[in-house]
Amino acid sequence: WSEPPLNYWDDHVPTMDTSQNLQNKKYTRQSSISEEILNLNARHLPSKLIMIRHGQSEGNVNELLYATEPDNAMRLTKLGWEMARMAGKALKDQLPPNQTVHFVVSPYARTVETFHGIVSAWS
Repeated sequence: WSEPPLNYWDDHVPTMDTSQNLQNKKYTRQSSISEEILNLNARHLPSKLIMIRHGQSEGNVNELLYATEPDNAMRLTKLGWEMARMAGKALKDQLPPNQTVHFVVSPYARTVETFHGIVSAWS
């Protein structure tokens, strides 16, 4: 994330000065386009968002591992796998039958493994 350039807002903030009719018309057009985009997004956004943290990882058990192993390579422990499977079962049990589910998963080893544990509830 970075801040927009200082002059960015010059073209993107509406002016209330009625002598600048051209700018007001431009803003009205942009506003209606923005509203259309928001309405389109609202029709496609999920009605429910569920966030699940990864199961217990090797780093959760032994923090000294972070000195020798990259954070993204920390894998789940046996308990972490069980936690992931239990989370998957709980998630599946609270969803209506045939409910479509989409997952967004970090590429870290422990989160990918958690994802596999969760989706095992559907197999």
